[in-house]
Amino acid sequence: MLAMASREPEPFYIDGHDRRTVNIAQACAIAGVSRRSIYYWLEAGKIEYVRTAGGKIRIYADTLFRRDVRYSA
Repeated sequence: MLAMASREPEPFYIDGHDRRTVNIAQACAIAGVSRRSIYYWLEAGKIEYVRTAGGKIRIYADTLFRRDVRYSA
């Protein structure tokens, strides 16, 4: 029997540290904000992200918790 592939994203490894990435919907749930807020943060450079080969946005989950993202004026 074939095992089902996990839907959990594989972490990226940068300088020996793993950084979990999430999609837009997951980022909204983690941060408790709307999709529009996530897009504003992306445009403002407040959260880090990468694009996949298919052009999808993957957000580094650890950047959703920085103080300057949630509480900036």
